[in-house]
Amino acid sequence: MEPNVVSSEMKELFMPFSKGPRACLGKSLAIMELKLITAALLRSYEIGLSPTATEDCMTMTDHFLVLPKGGKCELIFSPAARVETVATDVR
Repeated sequence: MEPNVVSSEMKELFMPFSKGPRACLGKSLAIMELKLITAALLRSYEIGLSPTATEDCMTMTDHFLVLPKGGKCELIFSPAARVETVATDVR
């Protein structure tokens, strides 16, 4: 097998954090960072589906990682409208 060739079996068996007692020590930190980044994106952008996205291509397939059936997630990010908040002195 060529060293740079990635087979479909390799993609299905990809486990970024491993499993069991020797799992990655940084897994909890990585997951927390992903949640923070996701929250920041949701707060800063309005997210919608691409006009070319179909119900069929967005159906989820469950391997070790949940992926859209089409292999990519076609989203459109547009800047969210800023909402000004006013601080009030509550006593």
